[in-house]
Amino acid sequence: LSGGLEVQTGGWYDGTGTSIRANIDWRPNANLRMGLSAYQGQFHLPGGDFTSRQGRINFDWSFSPEFIIQNLIQTDNESGHVGFQSRTRWMLEDGRWTCFVVNYGWDEAPGGYLIPGDRDISLKFVYSFRF
Repeated sequence: LSGGLEVQTGGWYDGTGTSIRANIDWRPNANLRMGLSAYQGQFHLPGGDFTSRQGRINFDWSFSPEFIIQNLIQTDNESGHVGFQSRTRWMLEDGRWTCFVVNYGWDEAPGGYLIPGDRDISLKFVYSFRF
């Protein structure tokens, strides 16, 4: 179990800002990692003040150093969007790997409930030539 707390304050563009980031990670064994993080930033600019909040949940499973599944859910207070990403990475050998990614999003509808939004699936192959 590990965690962290980070506080920053100072100049930000033409104004000032203060941000706080907290995280906690739990690794019950060498293959599994779960994490939770939260961020809040308050900014004061000549054009107006605003607050930014972000939340994130991670769930990663490493079957071996060569085969990993990483999952992420995140949201923020500005977009009204909740996003989910699942990434499966398989390293065949050094410089050669493939990655399968699923992205899915939900948007906040009037009334506060979530409706399905953007989604995509991608497959990536990397093959490095060595001389």
